[in-house]
Order: sequence, then structure tokens, then C-alpha cells
Amino acid sequence: MEARAKRYRLSHDIAVDTQIRALNISSGGLLLAVHDKYKVGDRFDVALQLGESKLTLAVTARWCQRERSSFSNYQCGVEFTNLRVKDQMVIERFLESLESADRA
Repeated sequence: MEARAKRYRLSHDIAVDTQIRALNISSGGLLLAVHDKYKVGDRFDVALQLGESKLTLAVTARWCQRERSSFSNYQCGVEFTNLRVKDQMVIERFLESLESADRA
């Protein structure tokens, strides 16, 4: 069984699309607050602002559940799909910056 990657709770939203809010991030994916329910296996793109870098990444829905809030109707766990090496490096640098901020 593969160990889960460390999740980092986000103090500000990194999603560029106003219909999606990123709640946490890991090296493998995101927890998103979304308006519409996705089915397991659905693939879509998510635009993110990670520090100075803006990325559009392909993701695959791994689970989605009703979670009513003032912003959204669902929470959806998504996995990054077909990440390019340079995009993975941007994500890793962003996670390192969150780790450093947690220690400060």
C-alpha cells in the first residue's frame, strides 16, 4: 500500500477558476471545493497560481462527496495526471515554501 503524501492546508486559494477553490495540496493532488459533482475517473484541467508560476494541470477525480458550504456543494479529491517534470518541480518548490512557512 502506497503511503499518502503530506497534505498542506492552504491559507489562500491557489485556483485561478472562480468556480473551484483549492483547500489543500500535496505532491500528488488537491482537495477541491466545487459547485458540481464529479464522478470518480472524470478528468479535467485545473489552473493554479503557485507562487510566481501559473500552471494548468490535468487532474482525475478520485472521490467526490456532498459538503455544503457558503462556497460550494461538493468536495472532490483529485490526483494530478500526466505531470511534466517541470510542473512537478514547481509543485515541489511550492510545497517547500509552505513547509518553511509552517516552521516559521
